[in-house]
Amino acid sequence: MDPPDRDRPVRQNKHMARRPKNPQALDDELGKVVEAARLFFHQRKTQAEIARKMRVSQSTVSRWLGRAERERLVTVLIQPPEVERIQTRLLARLPPNFRKVKVVPSGLGKNVENVGDATARLMIEAILDVQRSKLEANPDARPTVSVAFSSGETLRRAADGLVAWLRDDLSLQEQLVADLTFLPAAIFWDTEIKAYYPVTLVTTLWTQLSPVLKERVHAFAPVLPKSYYDAALWRPENAAARERALADSGATEVLERARKADVFVLGMGTLGDTTYPMVLDALKVENPERVWSGNERDTEFIYVPLKDTYKIGERVVRVGLDDLSAAALGTGSPHPRWCIGAGGGSSKCGAIAELLAADPPILNCIVTDSACAEVFLAR
Repeated sequence: MDPPDRDRPVRQNKHMARRPKNPQALDDELGKVVEAARLFFHQRKTQAEIARKMRVSQSTVSRWLGRAERERLVTVLIQPPEVERIQTRLLARLPPNFRKVKVVPSGLGKNVENVGDATARLMIEAILDVQRSKLEANPDARPTVSVAFSSGETLRRAADGLVAWLRDDLSLQEQLVADLTFLPAAIFWDTEIKAYYPVTLVTTLWTQLSPVLKERVHAFAPVLPKSYYDAALWRPENAAARERALADSGATEVLERARKADVFVLGMGTLGDTTYPMVLDALKVENPERVWSGNERDTEFIYVPLKDTYKIGERVVRVGLDDLSAAALGTGSPHPRWCIGAGGGSSKCGAIAELLAADPPILNCIVTDSACAEVFLAR
């Protein structure tokens, strides 16, 4: 949401921190808080205008807006003019297939908060765009919009943002009439659940959105059999046995769905990411340190190094780069397809520049920070 007008700030007072004695009253009030925030931040209404429209006192509106900010129902992103200029320059340098470019201010570390929140907003735009196209083609049928995820902390933040918007923004709930299907862009075996795995993101989205969307949200999250790596089924000479194992686990069907997704949300990483050694361990890679040692800044995309010297890609069951390129270029579908790459932080600048320079393109949207955008522009 846009930041508030500085000439009419939300005034804090000693009563705003008090919570209703009845917990049910708090829940009943949430819809009014969201509506007041929408009118204030989106429609630029004054607090007095909102009070008249909602038939409450201005002090009540002030309290509602304070609660919206405290409980992070509102995200305020400060966008310096320089960031806007970088964004315009970046779009001009990218191939013509790029649909959207979003540059956010640089921050600490991987800049998860800024990049993740901007990715959530772009995901909503993508979902509504696909919904519009499918409704225009067939107005009498309720469309389905499918979203495939890779992994990472930035995407976890983006998924949280998507949930918050769909749960709390009443106007967005009215706009969204499509079913949502969530899919993993990669599948492997691991005994431990980790928050940044694709299957975990997909499962979490279903769990958190089911109370809001009811039967309109679907998710698929298969896991490979443990024997997939122990029995070396991934080796080329075991192709027939591998295909049987993938089919029996449900991976074949789900990956086929993922390849045809309307929206891809993909983390752009490096071999130096702290989570990557854990992924190599789950893939049963021998001597995993040889993969990343000295190569920490090399590009990693859907679990596979872009320079795949050790053939990690042969072990990973995932959406392939050819599938992404077809989606990014819009081939084979009458509806728009969005391939969103998300990532930021100084350690990833080279990797992001490499992914943006891919030929043919494997993305058509980018969410990154100003530092990474500047590195690409300097190439």
